[in-house]
Amino acid sequence: EEGDILTAITMMVMMLMIISVLVIGKDLVRLSCSTVISYLSIVVMIRFISWGFSIILVTIFTAFTILGTTIYLSGASPDTCQSVFVACLCVMCLMGALIYLVFGWAQIQGFGSENTAELESMSILINVKFLDVSFAMGLLTTMGAIIEGAMSVAVGMEQFSRTSKSPNRLFSFGISIGEKMFGTLVNTLYFGFFGSSLALLIWFTRLNYGWGQLINDKIFVFELLLILFSFLAVVIIIPVTVMCVILQQHSINVNRSNR
Repeated sequence: EEGDILTAITMMVMMLMIISVLVIGKDLVRLSCSTVISYLSIVVMIRFISWGFSIILVTIFTAFTILGTTIYLSGASPDTCQSVFVACLCVMCLMGALIYLVFGWAQIQGFGSENTAELESMSILINVKFLDVSFAMGLLTTMGAIIEGAMSVAVGMEQFSRTSKSPNRLFSFGISIGEKMFGTLVNTLYFGFFGSSLALLIWFTRLNYGWGQLINDKIFVFELLLILFSFLAVVIIIPVTVMCVILQQHSINVNRSNR
C-alpha cells in the first residue's frame, strides 16, 4: 500500500511539473522558490512549536515570511508588491486579533467528541495551549484569501492607472474589480469548506444531529468560523488594497512632479 501511495504521489508531482512548465514557462523557477520557502516555513514553525516556543510569536513570524515571499516572488511590479504587502499586513493584523478573541470566546479549541476513538490510546498532555493552535490555524487559513484578493485588485488597478490618473476613477475601478473577484473567491472558499467537511456532514446526517447539536459541535463550528473569517477577510481586503494602491500612485506622481 505504501508503494502505491508513493507511486501516485510521484505521478501527480510529475504531471504537475510538466503542466506547470507548459503553462508558466520561465517563471516556474521563481514561483517554485516561493512555494518551497512557504512549505519550509510551515515545517520550521511546527518544529519550533514542538520545542516549546510561543505558538503566537512563531505563527506571526511564519505568516510574515509567507506573506513577503508570496507577494514579492509573484512577478508583479515593485510598487504593486509594496501596496499589496501593506494592505495584507494591515488586514492580517486585524484578522489575527479578531480570530484570537472569537476563538477564545467560542471555546472551540481542542478535540471534539468525534475524535474520541482515535485518541483513546494517545496522550494529549503535550504542554500545548490549544487556543493558540486554533489561532495559528485560523490566521494561516485566511492568509490565502487575503493575498489572492489583494493581488487581484492591485494588479488590475496598476494596469488601469496607466490610462487614467484620476483617484476617483481609480477608486471606482478598484472597487469594481473587487466586486467581480469577490463572487468567484467566495465560491472557491464556500465549495472548499463543503468539500473538506463533506464526510463530517454525512456523519451528522446519518446520526440525525439536531440543529442544537450541530451548532455546539466543536469541529463543525471551528470549520464554519474559519470560512466566515475568510469571507470577512476578503470583504475587508478589497477597500484596504484600493486605498493603498491609490496612496502609492499618488506618492509616485508627487515624486515625478518634484523631479
